[in-house]
Amino acid sequence: MPTAHAPATGTPRGDEELLQALLLEALVVGKALLLRLQAADVAEGRERIRRLEGSSAHRASLADALRDVEDPGALRAHPDDLHVEIVLTMHPSDATRRAVIHKLLLIAEQLDDLDRVRGDEARVQARADLAETVAAWWATDEVRRSRPPVEEEVRRTPDEARRQPLLTTMAGVAAGVQSVG
Repeated sequence: MPTAHAPATGTPRGDEELLQALLLEALVVGKALLLRLQAADVAEGRERIRRLEGSSAHRASLADALRDVEDPGALRAHPDDLHVEIVLTMHPSDATRRAVIHKLLLIAEQLDDLDRVRGDEARVQARADLAETVAAWWATDEVRRSRPPVEEEVRRTPDEARRQPLLTTMAGVAAGVQSVG
């Protein structure tokens, strides 16, 4: 006997109802998984903040470090000997989540495109594009076993995310260095 969760099959209408029920269930599961990832991101962010707030190791500024230098004149006398390198990194799980979310959004767009395409050749291409994206999503390693190189993390970071905090941080660093003299 067919139910709301298991409609009758074997007829075109029954098959269509089953397909619609499965798609609806897939959307619900997909949304639940996405919400779970976002909740984990929030929880990890809060935990990082808790650890930083409880640790005095991260409270020092560049200005504090420069004040602690035993011979500040040595820094001023040999500025060309200093090598300062700014390294911007993204937490590996953040990069992975962004990659997954990007792929999910791309899949949603491709499913919309698949509904709109006309012609057999275009439909075959749309399905191939969708299959490629699903394969890439499947291949995304959601648990990194090793830290990616800094260059890879920077390459994956969206331009806007790199620019805004950098400008704010560098303004603070410059002010701190100037205050030391």
